Amino acid sequence: MKRLSRDQKRRKKLTERGRRRPRFISKTERLVEEMIETLTQSNLESERLPKENSITQAPTTPEIEGLLAMMPAITTEFATEMGCEPPRPIERMPEPKYQVAQCHANVQRKVYSHGGRAVWGWHFTLNTADTNQPKMDAAFHAVWESRQGELIDITPQSERVVAGWKAGVFMPLPFFCEDKRYFQECEVEKLDKGLLRFRTVRQVFPQHECFSGTLV
Repeated sequence: MKRLSRDQKRRKKLTERGRRRPRFISKTERLVEEMIETLTQSNLESERLPKENSITQAPTTPEIEGLLAMMPAITTEFATEMGCEPPRPIERMPEPKYQVAQCHANVQRKVYSHGGRAVWGWHFTLNTADTNQPKMDAAFHAVWESRQGELIDITPQSERVVAGWKAGVFMPLPFFCEDKRYFQECEVEKLDKGLLRFRTVRQVFPQHECFSGTLV
């Protein structure tokens, strides 16, 4: 067996170290793999259903699987170009007591009642409405960070958006980029019968709240 010189061992160690990925990437890859597995399972189940019900299943193709695998790198590049924080994993747990599509108000109320903090930034969707030209959409959004540091999307979405998810026209991606340039500050006034009134004192939001980029 050929022995490596000291210099060769050093180069080998540096190469192996360079191959190691940040903890976020490995966790995100796991989330993407779970998403692909879920989509594949949904696709298999849809083959057993009547055709009129197939639109409620999220279809998957090798092309879509390939794009999903690229999402961690693409969202990281987006964060670099936008000057915001690197992508973090996010879990979607909508709470029925909050208003549909009112993320900013919902998050402020969640922070008031449960602590944690409000986080503003960008969440991502893989848009496959045109299968020949899929896109990644980035939308400005507010989410809740728990006391344990987990990002959670608590805001319910409209029936139209949920229908698009179920049909596989677009798929919410499990990462979020915090953008510390934007925020909202509120005052809370206690009214009679335990009611609360949230009044916006100051807010700075981006001029454009949605971006869309072609992937192929």
